[in-house]
Amino acid sequence: MHPVSFEEAAARLPEAVASPTDFIVRELAALAARRILEMPDRIQEGIGRLARWRSRASGRGRDAAFAEWEDIIRSRTPAEIAGLLVAAGGEAQRLRSSMPFIRPPFFTEQERQEIIARAFQS
Repeated sequence: MHPVSFEEAAARLPEAVASPTDFIVRELAALAARRILEMPDRIQEGIGRLARWRSRASGRGRDAAFAEWEDIIRSRTPAEIAGLLVAAGGEAQRLRSSMPFIRPPFFTEQERQEIIARAFQS
């Protein structure tokens, strides 16, 4: 996947989503991307979260996802990571499904609940 800036990726992000779950994941990822751009050092929290997940998880699929994210965090700039979080396409969606940028400092519980509520509004 060719790295793009947050602004480029956000401009390409489709408005329509397939399901409320897709909407929630996309919105939380966009919020995390903005927080990463505001304070790039937050990315280190992602490394810490991956280490905690790895210590509790088992299974090759999970290990592969954790390793992939660790490689992304260590090899890309914060702007490139933010771009990945909001990019369109199947690979970006797959990456968002295992992103380690959750909870504070990336978004609060209140922000998460507000996004969930918006996802189910008619």
